Amino acid sequence: MRPGMVVGHQDAAPYNAVMDGDRLAGFFDWDTAGPSSREFDLAFSALSWVPLYTPGAAHHLGFHHPDDRSRRLHLLLDAYGYTGDRAAFGTVVIQRARRQSEVIRQMAASGDPAATALLPVASNLAQSATEVESLPSDFWHRSPHPGAH
Repeated sequence: MRPGMVVGHQDAAPYNAVMDGDRLAGFFDWDTAGPSSREFDLAFSALSWVPLYTPGAAHHLGFHHPDDRSRRLHLLLDAYGYTGDRAAFGTVVIQRARRQSEVIRQMAASGDPAATALLPVASNLAQSATEVESLPSDFWHRSPHPGAH
């Protein structure tokens, strides 16, 4: 651990969440937890919860409103208490998606059967990174709330 690092879950996604009604109670499946920057771990949560996956993958997960992603991203970041540069956070999301994709592919290439089964996920992450990279700059800036002055 270096200064500024946290023990990141590395996979804090809806499929690893424990819910109490509509309230998040915690996460399970900590087998990949380890040192991480807050932004790098939060970037995976943004990919999974906003979601910032490709529209096809997001639709498959039940998310049918891609035009609502910026609002959902800012809700997530606000709820987390994120105070960093949100445009710079977009770059971290791209890096995180590409890194996760590459790790899965390397593990699959070494013969790991679980990683081999995750190759479609690796492809989605790589494609999601490319799509996130093409989002307009205003996506990363909070819109004023309706009625705000």
